Amino acid sequence: MSEGGGWAKSRICDISDSASVNEAFDFAIGQLGGLDVLVNAAGIAPNATADEITLDEWEHVFAVNTRGTFLTNQ
Repeated sequence: MSEGGGWAKSRICDISDSASVNEAFDFAIGQLGGLDVLVNAAGIAPNATADEITLDEWEHVFAVNTRGTFLTNQ
């Protein structure tokens, strides 16, 4: 088994906000010279039953889980 060095960088991104997603992708492309693979791994689950969740909480779940996937796939 070989030991290799490497590097990692991170960037905070609001996956539900198109400007934030675009900035994160621009950053990644600038660091890596391009992108070949996308893994959609962001997602949240409400901590409430259907009769307890508020509309704002429900909208937030959809903003992250659905809009976030759409924006990153663009």
